[in-house]
Amino acid sequence: PLPISIDPNRDLVTPTLRHPAPDRPFAADAHAALAFLGAERENLLPITRYARDNGRAEAAWQLTYLLTSFYDATGHWHERIELCQLGAAAATELGDHQAEAEMLRALGVAYFMVRRLHDALDTNRLALATARAAGDANGEGHVYNNIANAYVELRRFDEAITAHRMAVARSATAGNRLGHALAQRNLGYTYVRMGRAQDSLDPLAGALAAFRELGNTRLEAATLDTLGEAHAERGDHDLALAYLGEAIEVSRATGDRWMEWESLLDAGVVHTERKDYAAALADLTLSLSISREVGDRHGEAAALHHIGRVHLGTGDLAAARANLEAAMAVRARVPDDYEEANLHRDLAELAARSGLDAAAAAHRDQAIALYRQSNATTEADNLAARPG
Repeated sequence: PLPISIDPNRDLVTPTLRHPAPDRPFAADAHAALAFLGAERENLLPITRYARDNGRAEAAWQLTYLLTSFYDATGHWHERIELCQLGAAAATELGDHQAEAEMLRALGVAYFMVRRLHDALDTNRLALATARAAGDANGEGHVYNNIANAYVELRRFDEAITAHRMAVARSATAGNRLGHALAQRNLGYTYVRMGRAQDSLDPLAGALAAFRELGNTRLEAATLDTLGEAHAERGDHDLALAYLGEAIEVSRATGDRWMEWESLLDAGVVHTERKDYAAALADLTLSLSISREVGDRHGEAAALHHIGRVHLGTGDLAAARANLEAAMAVRARVPDDYEEANLHRDLAELAARSGLDAAAAAHRDQAIALYRQSNATTEADNLAARPG
């Protein structure tokens, strides 16, 4: 079965092939499976909708479930939202609580990926209640992981840590090694976002070892990426780039374009910190191209933003303005107060260096307000304390 060959952990459904497989052995070639599904992408949503509308509710949610790994690797999360909505409706119609919880969890992930974080929280809370009704401790563990992820991006770190601990407990109850490793990885990611990179290293190392043992290359790459960010925060740029380079290699080996753009972005940020602007621009430009290819507007906005920062570093203020303003235009389609605050901070620097003092003050005030709104009080206080 094609999606199973991309991610063997998709084991809730075991489909039976009713038609001869194409001539390529997809089970041994994830790239071939992704290419086949990519060529059929425009048909995936209509087929699922047809099944949902024509008495094939079970087929609708199962197809949605099996396609999870395809979207994980290739993006197009706005399409995925509608697909998961169809799958959730189909599972609800069947009265299958476990399937309904799984579809709601998948919908919550899709909302998260397009930065609809409050929708992600609401949907995952509903998934949690449904998983409990089904007696599915394994599902609960995964949902708590997703809830924690949303809290992190909302910078509600205490609530994120609590959710991580619940994910660990539920995964242990279910004997779910993957869920436990995922909770470790997400806890490490949370510590990085909190500015506690040293605390992240042990849980990230444990998660990396587990994912390698389990053969989960996507989460291996994600963990390598976060280790790269952690070491960058610690100031060890060489080690950071080594981990990020490995993350990029693993992503490319498995055809995971979504993970590839993120690791390229993070590598570009490290190169920028080292003032290696040529290397930064190369990685960020490729990250931008892939983010557009996979339809990830958050990634597009982030890449444009960091390209703008590179040009600030080189002193090309015209190029900096073009990219920062383009980033702000894309960011308007995927709102994120913290990321928007970072953009206003850099636009304030650009305006000040261009002799536009009133514009610089306006951007600075907007950045401070958005930092406070996004619970980033330290960033707000630091910016407010700067002269000018």
